[in-house]
Amino acid sequence: MSIYAIIGIVGLALAALFAVGAFCLNVGRKNAEKKASDEMQKYAEEKSKLELDKINKKETMETGSGQSDFDASIALLHHDKAAGN
Repeated sequence: MSIYAIIGIVGLALAALFAVGAFCLNVGRKNAEKKASDEMQKYAEEKSKLELDKINKKETMETGSGQSDFDASIALLHHDKAAGN
């Protein structure tokens, strides 16, 4: 075999090795991006749920029960002594 044939075969083998390595890196990058995207989606959903819980808790603390809040509003409108006026 001539030296040029050996150099050509080694060159092709190195090119094939780089191609396989690039393919594997690309697949790994896509998997990492997908995993990061899933984690971000999960985080956003969790944050949204926590914000809703916080809003609901704040509304519950402000109003207590709906009927007592309504009664207090009516009492203020009528200037009842029970309302503290």
